[in-house]
Amino acid sequence: MTSSTVGVLMPVRAPAPYLNAALLSLAAQTLTNWRLTLVLDGPAPGFAEHAEHIVGEERLEVLQLTESRGLSVALNRGLAEMRTEYVARLDADDLSAPNRLERELVHLESRKDVVLVGSHAEIIDDTSEHVGVVRVPAGGDVRKSLLRKNRFVASSVMFRRLAAIEAGGYNAHCRHAEDYDLWLRMAILGPVENLDETLTSYRVSNNQVSINPMDALGRGVIRLSRQGLSRHLGRSLWRTDLEHLAWDLWQRPIARNRRGKMARLRRGQTTTRPEHRETS
Repeated sequence: MTSSTVGVLMPVRAPAPYLNAALLSLAAQTLTNWRLTLVLDGPAPGFAEHAEHIVGEERLEVLQLTESRGLSVALNRGLAEMRTEYVARLDADDLSAPNRLERELVHLESRKDVVLVGSHAEIIDDTSEHVGVVRVPAGGDVRKSLLRKNRFVASSVMFRRLAAIEAGGYNAHCRHAEDYDLWLRMAILGPVENLDETLTSYRVSNNQVSINPMDALGRGVIRLSRQGLSRHLGRSLWRTDLEHLAWDLWQRPIARNRRGKMARLRRGQTTTRPEHRETS
């Protein structure tokens, strides 16, 4: 077993009704060498004490933002303060399978060229009931297909911290797609892959921020990041721009479509198509 320590980066904003379940999923990890960086995005009375009770004081670092600054600012604050070689993302409403950190760490330790790894995800609803599965391309480098759409569930991802910092961290101008934008820029630094395993439970809720559609500025940021990766891979920019245009047109009605999809999921109509809070 590797002796490397994994840092778990979890931004949270009140009221965070599923925080307890997320913390308990970390406490159940088979990997013992992990620490949690909990970034409180604005006032969150009692959250730090509750987290300490579940994961233990020795594992916990709490960073407090005096006012809510948004997801990207909270994530960047965490990245700046963390010192572990590896960072695992977990949103405060999602769950990690007990072996998630162990399996992803083993992969990154054995594949020194890979900068980021994720997995398939179970979809759960507000009551934590299974309503579907997110299946992502697995078994190899997904950089080429990443140009077309997001291929990672954010709460399934573990990455090399220094690679994320070198790539520039999270872009606050890319609301609702911060993760996808960072993955595109990190992919310039090395392969990005998914394990062919289901290591995360991803919650579909009416309270999710990314039910809102991405604005024009965010879509423009994604276009520039796609172009950067396309150049790195030696791919024609015109093809990348055409695919971006198709994605952009599809992105605009996404809020309405997702509400309909959530209703279908709650009726028991499961899906095996990738579905992410940040992008699609």
